[in-house]
Amino acid sequence: MMLTSPCPGPLASRTPLVLADNESRTVLMSSPKAGATQTTMLMLSMLNLTQEARSYSNWVNLYRNEVFSKSSAHRRDNVCNDCGPAGQWTCVRFLRSPLDRIVSSYFAWSTNPLEWPELALACQSCSQNASFAQFVTALAAVGNHSNMQRSDYDSHVMPQTPLRTCGSEPSRLLSVPVEAMPDALLELDQLRTLRDAGAVVWQSGHYRVQLVSPQDAAANASSWPWPRVKDAMLSERLPPYDSFLTPEICSKLSCLFAADFSAWRRMCAQPELLRCRSCVRVCTAQLIRFRSCGCSECDLNILNTTMQVDRTIALRCRCRIGRALRGRST
Repeated sequence: MMLTSPCPGPLASRTPLVLADNESRTVLMSSPKAGATQTTMLMLSMLNLTQEARSYSNWVNLYRNEVFSKSSAHRRDNVCNDCGPAGQWTCVRFLRSPLDRIVSSYFAWSTNPLEWPELALACQSCSQNASFAQFVTALAAVGNHSNMQRSDYDSHVMPQTPLRTCGSEPSRLLSVPVEAMPDALLELDQLRTLRDAGAVVWQSGHYRVQLVSPQDAAANASSWPWPRVKDAMLSERLPPYDSFLTPEICSKLSCLFAADFSAWRRMCAQPELLRCRSCVRVCTAQLIRFRSCGCSECDLNILNTTMQVDRTIALRCRCRIGRALRGRST
């Protein structure tokens, strides 16, 4: 029998992935299952290191860990200052919707359960065929036991990571939704040095926002055992990620990943993103999902600014919000 656990509090974040280049004064940040591989590819492409990385290993992250990050040209000891008011660096952090990311984390764990033995222990007999609902319950049980040993891949299932060592968010750090890429490359001035590299990286097909089948859009996949989910993926009949999110699961995720929901709200309120049409579209759609999923902190004041950017989108979203809230009150 699987251990059951309510949400006793938010999960703790882990150390972020930081990629730096001293010559160009560029810092890129991300988290596993939130575009970390794409962020690595973006930095390598910008520096014309893609071929060198491929010659080293087909797995670009191995080159990042064993070569790139150990080079003095790419090591930063004080990112907080570099990305602060006095810094002259370009600092970008990519964030992924926590709702989509946790479903993606479930796929990763189910594919390689031995990489996360603490989750297998919490899930007990369901570790080989766990449903998404069981995965979330196991995650809650594991995440809030400080004395439990963590796997090396813990950051794949924990919340996306802020720069906690800085005390507060560095003023020159721009957060960008990975779902807005590559369109945001053409709209955000801070990304102009990455435009040529980004056009190549996002054509690689590594990152897909969702792999879904419209035919199965009405399915409730939260209780599907992993073998059924895997078969649906292989046959390209995977239902939308929202089909894994029941009200009960949403409530638990809003608690466990409170930091991610809060980070998204702050990101979408950045002045730079409010002038970026692709970013506004993504933020609007995701904030609607967060609110309907029970995130009380995810107020929708951003829609007032959206009206100035795209009136049609804003009006449509207001109608969707009204329907979602009416549905939750019945």
